[in-house]
Amino acid sequence: MKFTIPRHRGSDVELDLPWPAVYFWTALPLLTGVAILLQRHAFAHPGRPIVYVMIVLLPWIFELAGITLPRPLFVALVLSGTLGLALKPVDIDIAPFPMVFMASEMGTIASLRESAVWAAAAMGLMAGLDIWGPYHQSFPWYIGIGLGWLGGVLVGFQVELLMKLRIAQETLAARAATDERRRIAREIHDVIAHSLTVMMLHVTGARRALGRDTRDASAALEEAERLGRQSLQDVRRAVGLLGESGDPQIAPMPGAADLAGLIDQFRSAGAQIVTRFDGEFGSLQPTTGLAVYRIVQESLTNAAKHAPGSSVAVTIRVGRDDAAVRVTNRLTAGPAVSSSSKPNGLGLWGMRERASLLGGSFEAGAEDGQWVVNASVPTARPTA
Repeated sequence: MKFTIPRHRGSDVELDLPWPAVYFWTALPLLTGVAILLQRHAFAHPGRPIVYVMIVLLPWIFELAGITLPRPLFVALVLSGTLGLALKPVDIDIAPFPMVFMASEMGTIASLRESAVWAAAAMGLMAGLDIWGPYHQSFPWYIGIGLGWLGGVLVGFQVELLMKLRIAQETLAARAATDERRRIAREIHDVIAHSLTVMMLHVTGARRALGRDTRDASAALEEAERLGRQSLQDVRRAVGLLGESGDPQIAPMPGAADLAGLIDQFRSAGAQIVTRFDGEFGSLQPTTGLAVYRIVQESLTNAAKHAPGSSVAVTIRVGRDDAAVRVTNRLTAGPAVSSSSKPNGLGLWGMRERASLLGGSFEAGAEDGQWVVNASVPTARPTA
């Protein structure tokens, strides 16, 4: 069952405890009260100890009813009832036992300083009875109250740690969900931006060929149609990752082996691309291959959009430690965008994120009349 522990530093902590544990904790003082009454059955006025025991047990009776009393009232009731009972002590008297429970509970729900004050008040009551009253069995109860308070403080620390752990888990879950949404948004952006750009290049080529060669125009439109269908499938796969039963096996991501096909798509749409590949692409890990693919894809897309007709040079070198990507194209008139900023789109920011998440680097900017993209992605995971 649910058991709520009020905390002094913030919201209450709700623990899911077995119901026997909850009722045992709250019913134990009530059973102690019955034992105290049985010790005082021979009183001349049996109603008096009943009243005192009821005063002592009121805080726990309210707890069983789901009502939490203010802590000063809680302590005042326990101390005043115990004082009335202790004025008529008996042999092996357990009348101060509720103060042990009180000190333990205050140590759990109150701050360290406040709970120490309440425990000291209980010890002070025992000292007063020992000095000025008829009660001379105080020493064991000093130890009992102190141990009860210490146990409550330890439980309170455990509850505090549990609360912090829950907050940390919720924060991590929210951060993981945010990262996943960003990853899916980046994938959708890459798919749509690339497909639409190549489609528009084909449509433009078809429009220009309509007046002179209908077969070229038809071929360009067919290629645009194919890319459109492929784009829809890619978007559906990426959006399918949002589902609870998404299976990564039905949504394979592209890698370094798909770079030749990617470049052929742009070339078929009329883009002028010069390539230079060095190294073993088959040695790249899937995550590294995906990052290289997406960086080249986004760079070619940006070149087709912002510098149409410009020749693009793609150089990829796969070494022992990293995979280096360099894409250059003629710089056209227009505002430059820094690679460290996040523009309205996700292009440069997405490439930079892909590289940095794998421990690599990314730079993009104007250099000698050209727009240059330089990226480096480690080919192996760093060892701990």
